[in-house]
Amino acid sequence: MTSELSLILDSAYEARHDNVLCLLGKPGIGKTQQLYQFASKKGVKVVEIIASQILPNEVSGITMPVNETHSMEIYDHTRLSSLEDGDILFFDELLQASPQTLSACLTLIQERRLMSGKMLPDIMIVAAANELPSATMIPMQIRQRFLFVDVLWDFKAWKKYNERKYH
Repeated sequence: MTSELSLILDSAYEARHDNVLCLLGKPGIGKTQQLYQFASKKGVKVVEIIASQILPNEVSGITMPVNETHSMEIYDHTRLSSLEDGDILFFDELLQASPQTLSACLTLIQERRLMSGKMLPDIMIVAAANELPSATMIPMQIRQRFLFVDVLWDFKAWKKYNERKYH
């Protein structure tokens, strides 16, 4: 992991109630891998949601009928219900999500509340996306919710990681 990104993640982790990072960079440069390394150093779990591959109800939850009471009950997604204080909720490929899924993600990020009304625990929320040609291409509703961090490929960090992992 680059030392600069490590410092940024550490700072954001300490201010996780106020800051939500969005890591921007070219595909395949290690944004996700660096976040997992950070979580490992902290000793916390990452719950990863690949926003481009899910439906909105996988983020917000779903309302289902309850036969015994003839009413509807809200069920939160199991992955989100498993989060504990200190864990990291990670939205990968956020900007590639469908508009409905993106809206569900943004609502969860802003309100930190599940559809059932249950508040998220004291977690860090991080998103990642492929870089865009211009920051103005990111809709205002997204720009207002995140602190954007440009992640650059670092050959020395990549080489060091591979040496540790494969030797």
